[in-house]
Amino acid sequence: MLKQIYLELIRSGINPLGYDQPDYFDEVDASITLPKNCHIQIGESYLILWQSVKQGEKVVCEVELNQFDNTKTILTFINKVKTTLN
Repeated sequence: MLKQIYLELIRSGINPLGYDQPDYFDEVDASITLPKNCHIQIGESYLILWQSVKQGEKVVCEVELNQFDNTKTILTFINKVKTTLN
């Protein structure tokens, strides 16, 4: 999932600053760091776009993924990321 999201971001004109994939079991499968203090959290069944703000963290967008085809959901999520970064 990390590779798919990362490539879709680049195709959309967004340049991720980096990514993290924990070596240990956690609810978070991976995370991607973006400009403007934004981060994408990738879980087994969800994507969350959150932003670091003075008061802590603000969830900007959250989507649930299913076991089948998530192409449309991911593209909609990427569009929300683009809107947030612009």
